[in-house]
Amino acid sequence: MTSTPADKVPPDGFTVAGLIRRLARSRSDHEMLVAGEVRRTWSEEYRWACRVAQACRRDGMVAGDRVAVLDRNGLPYFDVLFGGALLGAVNAAVNWRLAPSEMAAIIDDAAARILVVHADYLPALAQMASALPAVRRIVVLEDPGAPGPCPDPRAISYDQWLDGCPETDPGHVGGPEEVSMQLYTSGTTGLPKGVMLTNANLSVAVSEAGHTFSITADTVSLVAMPLFHIGGSGWALCGMSRGGRSVILRDVDPARLLELIATERITEMFVVPAVLMMLLAAPTLATTDLSSLRLIFFGASLALVLAAALARGKVPLIVATSTVIAAATASIVVNYFQWRCVARAGASVTIAHAVVLDDFSVVASGVIALSVIMTALVAHDWAIRERVSGVEFHILALASSSGAILMTQANDLIVIFLGLEILSIGLYVLVAFDRHRSTSSEAALKYFLLGGFASAIFIYGAALVYGATGSTNLSTISYFLGSNVLLHPGLLYAG
Repeated sequence: MTSTPADKVPPDGFTVAGLIRRLARSRSDHEMLVAGEVRRTWSEEYRWACRVAQACRRDGMVAGDRVAVLDRNGLPYFDVLFGGALLGAVNAAVNWRLAPSEMAAIIDDAAARILVVHADYLPALAQMASALPAVRRIVVLEDPGAPGPCPDPRAISYDQWLDGCPETDPGHVGGPEEVSMQLYTSGTTGLPKGVMLTNANLSVAVSEAGHTFSITADTVSLVAMPLFHIGGSGWALCGMSRGGRSVILRDVDPARLLELIATERITEMFVVPAVLMMLLAAPTLATTDLSSLRLIFFGASLALVLAAALARGKVPLIVATSTVIAAATASIVVNYFQWRCVARAGASVTIAHAVVLDDFSVVASGVIALSVIMTALVAHDWAIRERVSGVEFHILALASSSGAILMTQANDLIVIFLGLEILSIGLYVLVAFDRHRSTSSEAALKYFLLGGFASAIFIYGAALVYGATGSTNLSTISYFLGSNVLLHPGLLYAG
């Protein structure tokens, strides 16, 4: 029988190791994970985790060392996540969508001692020029259809790695400030950057999700998003935090996803809007039993368009108009309280002094919100008269108004530019909204060209001002000009 240090739970609450230990004891024979044809109970997954922990220990890993996982969604990820936690090791999932050089950058940055890699990614492993100097062991998840064996002398198959390892818990007890997971960005501004998540960080996410989404032992969570992302691994921990069942989907396939909702009786799932729209377009949606679903959790914009699609038809124009008016009215109410706050405490800045809340921004935001209400009322009759969709019109108007409000609160040239672009993009489409009139398309094209040139000129001017003053922050620029004399002000004048 596996040795379970049931009492070894830190007083401050949640840890990843404590989660598997506690639920392996209290939910021993209940299903925990489902992946394809494989189903595991909490006690079975705990025994797998114990074997992984012992294999890591045998390879010299200690608390604080990193173990990297390069694989799509599957059971081995959770074996390594929980097994590493039992030893105090940190899980570092690698984004398998990246180029080999970027994957190597993540593994090297994490200084991973062990790399668990699926055989599908052995070609990428062979292209990693760094040779992964910190890695002592490469554990290959074999697949009959994958490429041949890994020629690296550090490589060993997953089954061989676990062979002879006892189902004994190492007994490590981590504190709230101990790092459990290390996730990485996608590297859009250079190489991927690591974010260390402590037990305390995860505790907040798990407790808030449990309360907000009513996670219980009856929860059947669908884990469809990549586990290298917080939307995958983080949601998985939230879904299983009360002892429920988690269904793992290796790759996003709309037909398979809908099938799992019906057959596994999924109650909660997290997906990105792109996947949700794929589901809405799936031919089998109309015949799929979705009665078990209690919650679809997603994050992004254009919620009104999504609501229209979820209704499997168009949102009535009156609903869209009312929604916009309600949102703008709520903004005016907020402006009222902001006005009182500014009158009492004065102006304030936030987000690295890039956004300011003062008399002007409050009044301007209120005026913009009021103009949105008037626009919605006028557009309602116009949309009925011209027989055009009013839902998209209202969404674009809201998007543009948000850009305008951002501009009024900007205290930085970069924020002004962002607000200007948000405002302009929606307006480009709004100008071309009446597709029955050629003049509408002509006006939109002219406006787009003019806006493009104007944006380029603005950015160039901002760069010149930055070159002259050393900052894009309006307050800093004002202070610089007030306390310095420019001997060669041509750069500033040009900006």
